[in-house]
Amino acid sequence: MLVGGVTKRTSGNMKLRGDINILLVGDPGTAKSQFLKQCSSLLDRSVYASGKSSSAAGLTASVLRDVETGEFTIEAGALMLADSGVCCIDEFDKMNYKDQVSIHEAMEQQTITIAKAGIHATLNAKCSILAAANPVNGRYDKRKTLRQNINMSAPIMSRFDLYFVLIDDVDYESDANIATHILNNHLNIEKEGYFRIEDVKAYIRHVREMVPHIGEEAHALLIKNYVSLRQDTLVHTQNYRITVRHLESMIRLSEALAKVHCDNEVRPEHVDEAFRLIQSSMIEISKDDVVFRVGKSEPINVKSNDYEKITGSLVYLIKTRESMAAEDLVDAYLEENERCIENEEQYFFEKKRVESILQHLMYNEGVFYESDGMIFVHPNYDV
Repeated sequence: MLVGGVTKRTSGNMKLRGDINILLVGDPGTAKSQFLKQCSSLLDRSVYASGKSSSAAGLTASVLRDVETGEFTIEAGALMLADSGVCCIDEFDKMNYKDQVSIHEAMEQQTITIAKAGIHATLNAKCSILAAANPVNGRYDKRKTLRQNINMSAPIMSRFDLYFVLIDDVDYESDANIATHILNNHLNIEKEGYFRIEDVKAYIRHVREMVPHIGEEAHALLIKNYVSLRQDTLVHTQNYRITVRHLESMIRLSEALAKVHCDNEVRPEHVDEAFRLIQSSMIEISKDDVVFRVGKSEPINVKSNDYEKITGSLVYLIKTRESMAAEDLVDAYLEENERCIENEEQYFFEKKRVESILQHLMYNEGVFYESDGMIFVHPNYDV
């Protein structure tokens, strides 16, 4: 986010956003506000604001009458003041719905349009937005999805590139480390870090100016990963749908990762990491594993997210090819995901797991059925 992607203009003079917007959602006392203040200190043009005490005009811009001349003037808000930097908005969930709607334009088009008191102007607000919000009921409910835990509309959620959830779990080692750090701060005991803040700022200023181009391999992988995200929505029916904005987010993140590595070309490894970040920010934090049996075999335990991903991929393959033999379907899935398979042992493990899930989906869940040796999606299966 601090280095951002690459801002572009199309042949039709349409601007493509390069800045990255991130939302932090977490339990009280997980240092969200402190994190925002620290981030705002790393870039020269950054502004910290509280959503609870900020109005739409305070975040965007307002029109005021000059006391001396009597003429109307434009007063810049937080987003305009953070132009070419980061606008950190705390207590984002406490903002009124109308105030949230007012920053839609600034988050996507990065402009603020004013039509008031005879003044009509379009002003720049080219900044990244780092927002922090508390869950609806005070603490994050792991049994619910991210969308159910925060009080935000779908349009504003789609304008964030990434979401990070901070859970205040009880863990002996983590709690001891946090307590030690807090006590050291109170006792003015400073631990020498790997880098000085000045060095980090200098590096960020340097790489922000880079303009990495997308290589051919990265180009093909971006398309493949976007299609993969879209097919996952076949089974993630209770979450928000994947849109073209997620593809644009993946492009921005890939370019930012190339910048962080001081690389002038976006490579497949940058795309893979961007894809992983987007995937991890969309899934549920914790769901019970899926446990099932195939015939008289031992119970098979599969993580909920893996189960949904494999199911979505299998449904997509059948939908796009109408029908396939079971063996061909498993092979097609493994071919689609070969980049994630590192060795022969992992290949056979994944093959056995997919075969078991396919059998379970056919004979227990009714997602597929077999006819004349070919697998079809059941007509009653609601995608």
